[in-house]
Amino acid sequence: VERVLLKSGYITLLAHTAEDCQIQDTVISSMRENNVAGIIICPAFNSSPDFVTQVMQTGLPMVVVIRKQGNHDYDYVGSDNYSGMYEATRYLLHKGHHHIAYIGRLGEDQSSKDRVNGYFAALEEAGIQPSKEWLISVPSSLEGGKEGINKLLSFSPLPSAVVCYND
Repeated sequence: VERVLLKSGYITLLAHTAEDCQIQDTVISSMRENNVAGIIICPAFNSSPDFVTQVMQTGLPMVVVIRKQGNHDYDYVGSDNYSGMYEATRYLLHKGHHHIAYIGRLGEDQSSKDRVNGYFAALEEAGIQPSKEWLISVPSSLEGGKEGINKLLSFSPLPSAVVCYND
């Protein structure tokens, strides 16, 4: 992206919000004050459902990446979280696993909901009643992954496979 923008005469500015909605609002305000030509944004977890609408109302051109927000008409680049988790779970089911745990974020954001729903749908399709006990909620981080595995190791019986929110 940066190389293409540079060839077109644009300079890339990068900001990291650490998943903090207040920092995100400050970054957006600062970019607007500096008359940026547009933004590519991955909304922070727990962003208001109206966040994308509010940015759109400023007239600032925007592409949302990774985390789709609501059903608004805007440019979006990202994966299909529901289908990805559904297919990953189905793959494990076809390999003979029937006790499949889920480790990851269980938030109210659309990405989290879609991934859990894809996991549940694949299990239900295979005739397996999803169990909330097999959902291990941890932060999306390396530390969260370690915490999730440690929780999982306390299960009896152990699951034969695990799907994770991300790598």
